[in-house]
Amino acid sequence: TKSDWTRVAGRATRLVVVTSQPIKNILSPKTFSFSYLDTDHEDDAFSFGYAGLVRRMIVTGDTRGDDVGKCGVTYTTNTIMLELQ
Repeated sequence: TKSDWTRVAGRATRLVVVTSQPIKNILSPKTFSFSYLDTDHEDDAFSFGYAGLVRRMIVTGDTRGDDVGKCGVTYTTNTIMLELQ
């Protein structure tokens, strides 16, 4: 955040359900997008409530020393509603 101006970007696709019947429709939000600027060396927690795909997220951004390999995101999704055939 001060001298090295390290930038990190990420994208992920996750398998969240396996069903014995085909999925006809996903009734819940299907995507989530988020960005922010880390201004310290601490983990940052964000809460988004119950309306969207992601409920809560903890981001490890800038750290003391070498950041590469330490950055990451832990997240909790809201309930995902499906319509099965």
